[in-house]
Amino acid sequence: MYHNANSLKIKIMADDLKITKSQLLRLLKYRYFGPPLLVLASLHFLGMLSFYYTTTWYDSALHLAGGFWIGLIYLEWARIRNEKFILSEAEVFKVILFALMIGLAWEVFEVVYDLTFAENSGFLPLNGGLFDTAKDLILDMVGALIATFTIRHNRKEA
Repeated sequence: MYHNANSLKIKIMADDLKITKSQLLRLLKYRYFGPPLLVLASLHFLGMLSFYYTTTWYDSALHLAGGFWIGLIYLEWARIRNEKFILSEAEVFKVILFALMIGLAWEVFEVVYDLTFAENSGFLPLNGGLFDTAKDLILDMVGALIATFTIRHNRKEA
């Protein structure tokens, strides 16, 4: 698939999503993989208890942080696949698309959870409707974009 934006051709291939077992093990050992995932999961479960419903900004903050984390994971994955990885405009676009893809999967999870478990579990629904979904996806992508700026800034200082 080719995308032409400002004369920039970006080729997004299925090979970008392939990962070997050794690469996966290296990614799982990445210092920003496990601990942030545990923190985000804990904050999500706290949110399900009450914060999603009593604190208006809680959901937005978690989507922004989750997008940032997904951006870092994608960038590390790209570096593992290619030691000479350069954060080009095309790669920034891929990071944002990856965050969008993960965000869409999460939003589908929210809808499925609401339809199957929320009514009978005692928890309130996770999905707040179309506006909430759009806001969540935008924040996921903004978080990923902030991750690319953070990595680019840190590499310039190194």
